[in-house]
Amino acid sequence: MTSRAFVAAFVCAAVTGWACGSSDRSGPEVSSSGAPAPSSSTSAADTCAATTPKTLERVTCLEGYVRTLTLETSATEAMCRAKALALDGVVDDCHWLAHVIGKANLEKAKGDVGKAFSTCPLGCSEGCYHGVISTWLAGRDKSTIARDLLAVCKDFANGSVERRQCIHGVGHGLLMNGSMTLASAVAACRSSSEAFFVDTCLGGVFMEHVAESTQGYPAAQLLEHLSSLCPGLSPADTATCSEAIGEGLMFYTGHDLPKSLALCKGVTDAYRASCEAGARDESSLAPETRCAAP
Repeated sequence: MTSRAFVAAFVCAAVTGWACGSSDRSGPEVSSSGAPAPSSSTSAADTCAATTPKTLERVTCLEGYVRTLTLETSATEAMCRAKALALDGVVDDCHWLAHVIGKANLEKAKGDVGKAFSTCPLGCSEGCYHGVISTWLAGRDKSTIARDLLAVCKDFANGSVERRQCIHGVGHGLLMNGSMTLASAVAACRSSSEAFFVDTCLGGVFMEHVAESTQGYPAAQLLEHLSSLCPGLSPADTATCSEAIGEGLMFYTGHDLPKSLALCKGVTDAYRASCEAGARDESSLAPETRCAAP
């Protein structure tokens, strides 16, 4: 099961309402306080919707929109807008936009992880948490990164959603901005003696790795490229990596399950089933980003 599937049921139950705008999201952008949202952000969202395909390319285009909302209003406001974009079909999933919200929220908190975490709203498979931790970790000294990653999540209670999302965010951060090679990031996750930490951290590592390796990659060459995405790993880690490929292909194709399953043919035969399982898990999560507003 992918790391996003692990929390799907919890997330949808936890999203209790919409804090932003009016119930009619087709009208003018309005903040939760009733003040107009930044007009530059609104026009930017419209432009991205009109000029980019509904894949990660559009999500990348919208990064400035949610970043501005986070910095000028709040992470809650930005997350609500990200959910609305998914509900309205502008994007197929809001998880990666939530990563951007988390990154901006850490900036707004002047690097204070605790403050940024405390103001991250639930939703979009907890991407705000992931964005906070991965951004914080990506800026750390590489010589102390293994020690830092084991310490950063220690203050969150065992079994809490915050701890799980913190550890998953650590996995993302190990690879962000070229922080580590894939092999080094896997080794860093495995430096913990706790199985839950290792598995959750690896989920973030492989998710980040696949996203970085496929975003913008020419479709005509992708099949051949997929066979080289999980090099030099143990059989167990290769299976997990291959599952992450299936998950990542769903983002690559705009959450088109048949296309993603077809692309899994590019994965080594022994791990194709893992790729297909990852795609199906992500497909089952799509409704989470489209929970109907009350």
